[in-house]
Amino acid sequence: MVAAALLGEPAAALMVTFTHEGRGSGTLDGVPFPDSDFVIVGIGDTDDRRSIEDEFLDIFVVPYRSGFVDIEGLGRLELVLEGSDDVETFVNNTSASVGVNRRFDVFNGPRDPMFGDWDMLSSIGPIAGEGRLLSSGLETDAGTLIFDTAPSPARFTAVVVPEPSSLSLLSFSFLMLACLSRQYTRRRVEHGREKMRSRHG
Repeated sequence: MVAAALLGEPAAALMVTFTHEGRGSGTLDGVPFPDSDFVIVGIGDTDDRRSIEDEFLDIFVVPYRSGFVDIEGLGRLELVLEGSDDVETFVNNTSASVGVNRRFDVFNGPRDPMFGDWDMLSSIGPIAGEGRLLSSGLETDAGTLIFDTAPSPARFTAVVVPEPSSLSLLSFSFLMLACLSRQYTRRRVEHGREKMRSRHG
């Protein structure tokens, strides 16, 4: 019964964490901040992945279900996602590049041949290179964040959580091994008892 339940468990969607690292200046709620290291982290669901129809470009995007921006000297800023345009990570297979988008591009880069056939359904990175910040705003719990348009170093990582169905199969394997081990031990004990009876019979 337990084995049937494990095997019958439906496969859940994969959660993916995108990490974009760079350096730049800008404003937070209208207050300027200097050149600072930053990281943009977004958590999405691969079931939400969609392709953007374009005659000349092959693009996939995954919108964030939650996320934050951590800026040196300013701390962690939670992204406000409800009631605003989707914040999403994209991969452009045609240009072999990744980035962050909210209506318009926020942070582009890096470029790398590995992005040429990446479908956003598997882990990748870290991959470093050159990028570019663009002055599109992100809504945070501390106000609107706008980076100044400028070149930036870029480093990207995506981590996909293993499928629950795979974990279930692993659990099932351990369960079967435990059952087989018990059966083998029981047979050994019974066989030993039979030998003892035959000796003393």
